Amino acid sequence: MDKWNIEFPNMGIHFELSKVALQTPALGPIPSISIYWYAVIIGLGIILGLFLALRAANKYFISKDLIFDTALFGLIAGIVGARLYYVVFSGEFVGKGFFDIINIRSGGLAIYGGVIGALISTIIIAKINKISFLKLIDFFIPYLALGQAIGRWGNFFNQEAFGSFTTLPWAMKSEATTTTVHPTFLYESLLCLALFFLLIWIRRNTHIRGMVLVAYLSVYGIGRALIEGLRTDSLMFYDFRVSQVLGLVCVVLSLAAFIFLYKKGKVEEYLPEPEPEPEKEKDSE
Repeated sequence: MDKWNIEFPNMGIHFELSKVALQTPALGPIPSISIYWYAVIIGLGIILGLFLALRAANKYFISKDLIFDTALFGLIAGIVGARLYYVVFSGEFVGKGFFDIINIRSGGLAIYGGVIGALISTIIIAKINKISFLKLIDFFIPYLALGQAIGRWGNFFNQEAFGSFTTLPWAMKSEATTTTVHPTFLYESLLCLALFFLLIWIRRNTHIRGMVLVAYLSVYGIGRALIEGLRTDSLMFYDFRVSQVLGLVCVVLSLAAFIFLYKKGKVEEYLPEPEPEPEKEKDSE
């Protein structure tokens, strides 16, 4: 279904929503192609995050070439990771062919897989460029949270990632829900937007490298575990919600990392090392 009738009945709001942002014309043997809002919104999140990262580059002494490399390979690894995570835990692709598995236009990307893929890519980029991984990820991860905040609106256009039945004032309804439900995509979008501002503040004020990453894992892990408990489309492993369990694992890991980093007190080195002053010539006697 390319169009939805969206209602917020308790607020008296009703409108029609299209999944398709743009339909290209057919050109001879080239068929018409649908460009979905989901892709457009994710693209906007990436562009805004990259723009803000480039603006902050000089302040944190991160080269713009390194920003482009990290963003490009992080994006590729993130898409691969998000698809693999979904394929492994959804159970929808048993017996399917290779092209079915890689066809992301049919849907099926999981944010946790994307985050894991991007983290692995950043570790490799940091190693190649001989820069601290924690320094690099502390710089980038606020923009990841911002991208998540924007990207969740793609779920709204697809009418997915919604929650269970509710009668709250902001309850949502469409052909995909059949009844009024929690708009959990909105909950996570607001969580990630607040997290973005928190991480920016921590990045400006912390003196221990890795604390921005710790804050992201702990806050997002708690928030995602709570929100996932409301969703009706969770990826399951036996009787467990995979993303909920992983959220709790992130919280435990972040607490352990906080204790380790705080005790070690590894100071951030955003500023370049000062050049040694030239030795003064001794006065001849």
